[in-house]
Amino acid sequence: MYNDAKSMAWQRLSRYLDDSYEEFVYDKFEICFQYAPVDNWNTVIADLVVIMKKRERWNTNVNYKVRQVKSKFGRLCFYVDNSDDFLAGAIRMAEEQCNKLCFTCDSYDKQKIQTGSFLPKKCTACYDKAKQDEKI
Repeated sequence: MYNDAKSMAWQRLSRYLDDSYEEFVYDKFEICFQYAPVDNWNTVIADLVVIMKKRERWNTNVNYKVRQVKSKFGRLCFYVDNSDDFLAGAIRMAEEQCNKLCFTCDSYDKQKIQTGSFLPKKCTACYDKAKQDEKI
């Protein structure tokens, strides 16, 4: 199960990270048992991986290990072992950024509508379009 999650993580994050991150992602996601975020959040998660790598390079006492990445009640959940205040703040920022992305069109920071308790939010334009498509 672990191998599936780390492979899935690299497969999805490799679209946003260059090949020099592959070994780092496999190492950091070694104990990850679930990688199941909303697909359009991967760009934000890739930025978080870059922050993790820079932090570990700067502070050799840090050794983050990603346990789980998922969507819970429409929000990003990113669980890490050996976290510190720095990474906790970066994760919180990533959670907020993902909350501002439209589930459908990837628009950022537009007015959103909660479409269900377990689904990420949609912008009002996508919500209206979905409602119109239902009427046809």
